[in-house]
Amino acid sequence: TAWVRRQISQHRSSAAAVPPPLSTMATSGVPRRIAAARMAAAVLGVAAAAGPATAKDPREDKPVVVILRCSEVTYIQEQLLRDLGTGARKDFRLAPAQMALSIKIFLGNSKLAEQFAMAIEQHVAPADRPKAKAFANQAIRTLQEIPRVGFKGQEPFLTSEQLLEMADLYNSSRRYMRQFCDLLPQDVLSEAKAINQALNAQSM
Repeated sequence: TAWVRRQISQHRSSAAAVPPPLSTMATSGVPRRIAAARMAAAVLGVAAAAGPATAKDPREDKPVVVILRCSEVTYIQEQLLRDLGTGARKDFRLAPAQMALSIKIFLGNSKLAEQFAMAIEQHVAPADRPKAKAFANQAIRTLQEIPRVGFKGQEPFLTSEQLLEMADLYNSSRRYMRQFCDLLPQDVLSEAKAINQALNAQSM
């Protein structure tokens, strides 16, 4: 979908860029806490849902393409959380509610569950559909587990351990997506990968 494309584009630019120091944002009249929240939301792509509309490529709506692009988002999210959890990035911190909102928007706007269902109906052989449904459900449930990690202990900000646990869950969800895609016909998967690469090239 167009939202997933904006999400990927925003993640890439945010991950590569170093945001302005929190002290700079705070002294402009915005409290440090609010400044940190806004910065974190932007880096996580939460703000992308309200972003400007962009020209839509009809190929983006193919369910397998959406699944591949959602998988790419989980990779970018995983790397960001690992950087925060290991201290490779120290320019902002995340609160539990921010991750909860990020997952809610990600699942809602991408309609990932619906994409799995359509891909199964259109492309998965009847004998493989029970396995495909199981992998799809596991991918969704694993993503839904991410916000719950943040509310263990009710800390104001996510700890390093929580960030790394969330990163592991993104990794696990992506593994289920990959197992799902392994059940698709090779020509369907190859076409979706080619479309995804073309869409990525357009967004560079």
